[in-house]
Amino acid sequence: SGISDFVDDLNAGGYRKEQALWGAWVSFTSGGAMGSPYLKGINFKNVKLKVAGLITRKNLVNWNSFARIKMKIKTIDNDGWLMGKYENGELQVVGNTNVVQKWDYIVKTDGQILVGRKHSWLSQGEDVLAAGEVKFNNGKLVEISNASGHYEPNISEASNFLRIFRKAGVNVNDATLTILNKGGAIYKQISPSNSDRLTYY
Repeated sequence: SGISDFVDDLNAGGYRKEQALWGAWVSFTSGGAMGSPYLKGINFKNVKLKVAGLITRKNLVNWNSFARIKMKIKTIDNDGWLMGKYENGELQVVGNTNVVQKWDYIVKTDGQILVGRKHSWLSQGEDVLAAGEVKFNNGKLVEISNASGHYEPNISEASNFLRIFRKAGVNVNDATLTILNKGGAIYKQISPSNSDRLTYY
C-alpha cells in the first residue's frame, strides 16, 4: 500500500527518505497525494501522519553534503546575544532589522540560522555550515558574507552560503553574496543581477 511504501522509504534513509518526505509534505499541505507516487489514494485530511513532526524543510535537506567549518580561534566570547533566528524561512526577531546595519550569523549543522552578536557565542564553539555577517534593509536581507574572525570561512566554503540559506528556506533574491579572502578584502561579490548567480544556488 501507499503508506507501507512510504514507511519503507523513511526507513531506507538517504535520497529515498528525502523524496518520501517531500512527497508527503506536498500531499499533506494540498490535502491529496499529487506530489508522491507512493501515496496515491491517501487523503491526508483523514489520516493522522505520525511522522508529521519530521516533515520540515530542515529534514528535507541533506546538510551532510556541506563542509563543517571549525572555529579557528578556540575561545568563546561571553558577551554575545541573540537578535533572532530563522524559522521556516522567516526571521523571528527580538531586535530591530529596520536599521541598515550588519549582524553576525551562524548556520548550525542542522540548518538552523541564528543572528546576533559574536559568532562564538551564537555557536557555543560548535562546528557550523556557515558564519559571517548579514545585512538587512527595512527588514529585507540584502547581503550575506563570510566575515567571521572566529571561523574564517574560506572562499570555497563561502561559495556555498547562498545555497545554504536557500535550502534553509530563506528568500535570498535580493541578497548579495560577498566573499572575502583570508586577508579580509573582497574577493568576489555575487549580486542579484550577476550573470553567473545561478551557479551559487
